Amino acid sequence: MNEKELNFYKRQINLPNFGLEGQERLKNSKVLVVGAGGLGSPAILYLAAAGIGEIGICDFDNVEITNLHRQIIFDYEQIGKKKSSSSKDNINKFNPFINITEIKGSITTKNVESIIKNFDVVLDCTDNFTTKFLLHDACYLNKINLVQASIYQFEGQLQVFNFAEDITSGCFRCLWEIIPDEGCVGNCAESGVLGVVPGIFGIFQALETIKLILGWRILSRNESFIFDLLSLSNKKIKWKKKDNCPLCGNNKKITEIKSEKYNHMEDFEISYENMDLTKFKVVDIRESFERVEGFLRENKIEIEHMPYSTLQNCLPDINKDEAYLFYCRSGRRTKELVSRLRNNNFNNTFSLIEGIVGIKILLKQ
Repeated sequence: MNEKELNFYKRQINLPNFGLEGQERLKNSKVLVVGAGGLGSPAILYLAAAGIGEIGICDFDNVEITNLHRQIIFDYEQIGKKKSSSSKDNINKFNPFINITEIKGSITTKNVESIIKNFDVVLDCTDNFTTKFLLHDACYLNKINLVQASIYQFEGQLQVFNFAEDITSGCFRCLWEIIPDEGCVGNCAESGVLGVVPGIFGIFQALETIKLILGWRILSRNESFIFDLLSLSNKKIKWKKKDNCPLCGNNKKITEIKSEKYNHMEDFEISYENMDLTKFKVVDIRESFERVEGFLRENKIEIEHMPYSTLQNCLPDINKDEAYLFYCRSGRRTKELVSRLRNNNFNNTFSLIEGIVGIKILLKQ
């Protein structure tokens, strides 16, 4: 490290049990952050400020105005731009001594192992159960450390899995064997979020990552740290390794990453890939305020608007003989709606898995 770089980190180098050796450890480490949102945004900033040598940023989404109150890595001028590239641009401006790797697109069963294998620690900053369990299982099978967090309104939880050192002491599936259904816990768009809450837990993730790299004491493998930021109360939930765990138990059921273990898709859930929108009547069930924030430019496809709030206790007035494609922000609300429609014999109705992101790709926006 040259003199300028040493001065950049001088205050933390002066810490007891840190020194130049600690800074070199950080410089030689590679950390992947999956999700550059409310959790990932502050985590990336503090990992970069600490001097992590290489940070990978994986996110498929674009910056929206509703992100800015909590996703502090972005600014107003970056609305509409890719989160991964915007994060990289901003980090490069304030710390020129580290490398940022931009990974565009989503984590899937097909690419997860090839992506994570290049990193020492993975931060799970996602907001859906499927990706969380996919990352957890892939990190376990590839012996890569994982720092996981999630939040709901004013509460959050944190787990640290030191899989690189030990895969015999248990895993998250010892506590949650089966992936919970999406939508059983509301996301930020549906339940609301105070920006400081994911900020604090993203910083917790950065802290535990730094402690992992430096060899300092971290959270125990088999415990969740839960913090209610409204009451400032906290607790730890501990669990034991289960002999019948499908991932780390005596008779393992999960020995490789296979799509059928993670894609709990109904036959009415379809992806934008290889889709012809002209074959459907397209219906947007986002609320009016969401449509203003996630604005679609004028296009040749006619899109009908039926706010989800008006459909929770009734079914839409649609023609059973025509094919309908419903979309929302993330695919959760449309899955619930189309499930009800199918139960009432509207069998030509479909839910777009990727939500508004998929529509924008199809419309080339």
